[in-house]
Amino acid sequence: TILVTTHRSKGIWMLHSARQQFLATEMQMRWQFAIEGSGLGLWDWDARTDQVYFSKRWKEMLGYGEDEIGDGLDEWHKRTHPDDAEAINAALSAHFRGETPMYECEHRMLCKDGTYKWILDRGKVMQWDEDGKPLRMLGTHTDISKRKLAELALEEQKGLLQKVLDSQSVATVMLDTGHRVIHWNKACETLLGKTAETTVGTRELSEAVYATPRPVLADLVVDGADEETIARYYGKRYRRSPVVENVYEVDDFFPRLGPVGRWLHFAAAPLRNDAGDTIGAIETLIDISDRKLVEQRLKEGERTLSQIIDGLAVATFVIDREHRVTHWK
Repeated sequence: TILVTTHRSKGIWMLHSARQQFLATEMQMRWQFAIEGSGLGLWDWDARTDQVYFSKRWKEMLGYGEDEIGDGLDEWHKRTHPDDAEAINAALSAHFRGETPMYECEHRMLCKDGTYKWILDRGKVMQWDEDGKPLRMLGTHTDISKRKLAELALEEQKGLLQKVLDSQSVATVMLDTGHRVIHWNKACETLLGKTAETTVGTRELSEAVYATPRPVLADLVVDGADEETIARYYGKRYRRSPVVENVYEVDDFFPRLGPVGRWLHFAAAPLRNDAGDTIGAIETLIDISDRKLVEQRLKEGERTLSQIIDGLAVATFVIDREHRVTHWK
């Protein structure tokens, strides 16, 4: 009776164990199906043996068939881009030290055809040993090449734009819709005495030219201010550009610039995207102090000439080279 009972108990235990294993396997299959159905590549690393399970989708993402990649950790390591090794190791180490809830890193992986794909690599240690070292880690690969290439192209365009602006002799500044400076070229540094390093990313553009905080012309343009608002700050000194629509121009004197102040001609225009939405504003500034000085001396000369002519006892008139009468006594 005891023998029968023992065999029966062992059989029940084996049946229960087999059922639990079946349920676990079925759950793992469902989880794997859900992961791969979303287009993600699955990896499962056993840190004790350095063996890694790479899913079919993981291999397909790099252009390989299911039997063309083994199960060693080196299969992953040798395909990572050398320039990304430092970022990968830093992200892994931070997760292993418990500083991050998950490992996450964007890096490049070598494909079968010799090209690289940008991958979003995410993972989490699922099992630790008594010393706090990882035993098992699960993770996924997501192909982010299209998004990453678009970002790199945008950065390249920004860099090109900055080079174009820096090569110009005209001081040029660009603001985004949050009134933050996003471009500040070399000519701005020379004219206004503030470096791009201390200006880009800030909203204190007015500090370079005004004694108290106030909007500059680009601030008003990016907000779509009406002419009444613009006149509130610039009076009769502003005008609409006769050449370009929605561009405003101002000639004004700034006593804080240089040892004796400077006259500036500045113009601001909105920046719009393809949909016509305002995404920022651009403002150019030109030092016209020399021109203003010449104009002032001409006016002084004309006053002096008028005084001389008025003091003459004979009838006198003066004409210019265009045969226009400029003085008449």
